[in-house]
Amino acid sequence: MVRSGTPAFALATVDGGRDSYWHRRSTGDDPQQLVVAELFPLLAKRGLRTDRYGVLEWAATSRRTGSAAPS
Repeated sequence: MVRSGTPAFALATVDGGRDSYWHRRSTGDDPQQLVVAELFPLLAKRGLRTDRYGVLEWAATSRRTGSAAPS
């Protein structure tokens, strides 16, 4: 793809925790800040651009496995 002129890109992933949401919680947990304060600096340190990015959230309900259907 890069040879054809498509800019190079990387995929990176983080886990915000089980049964959590991507915003600050009353418990002090803040998975969204994980991306800004930890992931972006890590990627930049490895020479990757962080000025353009996309975000995909995998819904908490989609990740659950082995749970019984509601009756």
